[in-house]
Amino acid sequence: MPTTIPVVEYFGPTIQGEGIYTGQICAFIRTAGCDNNCVWCDTAFAQATSSDDVTIYAVNEIAYEVAQLDVPRVVVTGGNPAIHSSLYALINFLHTYGMTVHVETQGTVTNQGFLRADHITMSPKPPSSDNPLDIQKADAWINEYGTSSRQNMEVKIVIFGPADFHYAKKFIKHIKALRHIPVVLQVGNPMLGTAEPKQLLDAYRTLIRNVAEEPEFRNVRVLPQLHTLVYGNERGV
Repeated sequence: MPTTIPVVEYFGPTIQGEGIYTGQICAFIRTAGCDNNCVWCDTAFAQATSSDDVTIYAVNEIAYEVAQLDVPRVVVTGGNPAIHSSLYALINFLHTYGMTVHVETQGTVTNQGFLRADHITMSPKPPSSDNPLDIQKADAWINEYGTSSRQNMEVKIVIFGPADFHYAKKFIKHIKALRHIPVVLQVGNPMLGTAEPKQLLDAYRTLIRNVAEEPEFRNVRVLPQLHTLVYGNERGV
C-alpha cells in the first residue's frame, strides 16, 4: 500500500464551514488531485497532483504534523482524497493520535479508506459543474459506504441555479437510503472570483425560499458556506 500522499495545505484550528458540522472546531488536510474539475471549483489550486503548491508527505509524517495543531477533529478534503489509495493508511495514522477523521468526497471513486472514516460527506456534483454525478451510480456508492456501523454520512448538494435544484429533487426522490442520511443543500460559491457576503446571503435567502415551497425538501438542511461569508475565498482558514 502506498505510504505517501500529495497535500496542498493543512491548517487549523478553524471551523468547519459546510454541512451538518458547520461551526465545529477542526483542522483540515487538503489533498491534491481531482477527477471532476468542476467549472466553478473554488479550490482549483488543488486539482493537480503535481504543482508548486503540492508537497508529497509520508502519511505518518502529515498525521504527526496535523496532530501538533492540537485539534481533536480533522477533515480530509481536496480535490478528491478518494483518488489516493493511501487514504486508508492516512486515516489509520490520524486515529493513532486520537483524532476523529471526517472525509469529504464527490462519490465518484470507491476507496477502502471510507470504511475507516468516522464521518463521510458525500457531495455529488450537480449539472452546473459540467460533470454531474449519475444518480444510479450515486445510489450504489451511498449503499456501499452509508450503511457501515462505524461511521456517519451526510449528502451535501451545492445549488447554483434551477438545474441544480431539479437535480437535488431527483436525487432525494430516487435514493431511498436518504431517508436515514442527512441531506444538506448549500448555496454555491461564485466561481473564480472573490465571494461577496451580500451576494452569498442573497443567494441563501433565495434558496431558503425555494426549498420552503417544495414538499420534497421538508427534511433537508439549507445552509450557507459559512467560512466564505467570514473569510471570502481566502486559503488556509
